Amino acid sequence: MCLALQRATAGKPRESKRRGKQWAPWDDKLLFDSDFVARFRLCREDFEWLVGELKDELQLDPGNRSQGLTVPEQVDIGLYHLGHGCSYNVISHRFNVAVNTALMATRKFVAAVIKVSARLAIGQLPYD
Repeated sequence: MCLALQRATAGKPRESKRRGKQWAPWDDKLLFDSDFVARFRLCREDFEWLVGELKDELQLDPGNRSQGLTVPEQVDIGLYHLGHGCSYNVISHRFNVAVNTALMATRKFVAAVIKVSARLAIGQLPYD
């Protein structure tokens, strides 16, 4: 099976697939505040503050030509995973991303939260 797959894809240039249109709940003004809190465990104002604080840590690589996740999307996925404890398969279907993308977004989000909260608490990290 693997050999047949290798033969079928040999010599073909790799191309990224575009994600379908995605619902952005953090940008949906029709979403009730109670639904927003139930989804993210934060109010809108706190979500926007968190996105602003994590923006430097979660920015896309300017040299990366792939269609990556924006900062609000990464915060959205990370908060949803931490708030609900569901699997990466559920998150990938919920947010229309690959399972590995959901995993990496959650890892980056948690690392950014730890780094930024330590910087806010201590002032400066010793290894920066």
